[in-house]
Amino acid sequence: MTLPSEYPLHIRDRCDSDLAYFLSTVFPVMFFGEWDDEQRRLIDRIENTGIDDEVYHPMPSGTGTTSIILGGAVWLAIAKRRPDVTIVSEDTQSALQVIAQLKAMLVYGRMLYALYPDDMRKVVTANGNIKLASDLGVTWSNKQLGCSYADRPSWSIRSAVPYDGGEHPTGTVLVDGAGAYDQLCNLRTKEEC
Repeated sequence: MTLPSEYPLHIRDRCDSDLAYFLSTVFPVMFFGEWDDEQRRLIDRIENTGIDDEVYHPMPSGTGTTSIILGGAVWLAIAKRRPDVTIVSEDTQSALQVIAQLKAMLVYGRMLYALYPDDMRKVVTANGNIKLASDLGVTWSNKQLGCSYADRPSWSIRSAVPYDGGEHPTGTVLVDGAGAYDQLCNLRTKEEC
C-alpha cells in the first residue's frame, strides 16, 4: 500500500487535537478496538497536561499503559510541538525497552511521515537513526532525535531513570508505572508526593 504524500487537512487537524484519534490513526496495529474507562482517563490526562506538568495514572500491568504513554509522548512532541517530553521508567531495563519500542514507532510509523512530513524529516535525515537522550544520570548512545528548524523549536523525547541524588525531570513528564512514580517521589519532599 502506498500512502499519499499529503492527507486531507481534516485528518491532520483531528490528530493534532484528539490523542485517541491520533493513536488509532497513526499506530493502528498497536491501538485498535474500543478504549476502556481507565485508558480513556489516561488519554484525557495526557491531552490536558501542561508544558511543565507530570502525568501519572496507575493502571494494572498489561492494560496498555506503556503503549499509551509512548504514543502520547510522540503526540506531545510532534502534534502539540512540545519542545521537551520525558518518559520516566522504573529501571534501566524498562527504559531500554521503552527506547526500543519508541524507536520502532518513530522509524516505521508511515502515517507519521504522511501526516507530519516536516517534523518527521528530522528523524530520517541521519539515515533513519535516532538518539533518545536521557536525563537523571543515564545516557543512551542511540542517535539524535530532533533538530532545530529556523521557524520552530526543536523537539525531543527523553527516557529517564530516577536515581538517588538526581534531579526531577523538566518539561512534560509521563510516568510509566507505580515503580517509576515511587522513584520520582524519592527525588522530592514528602509533601510533594
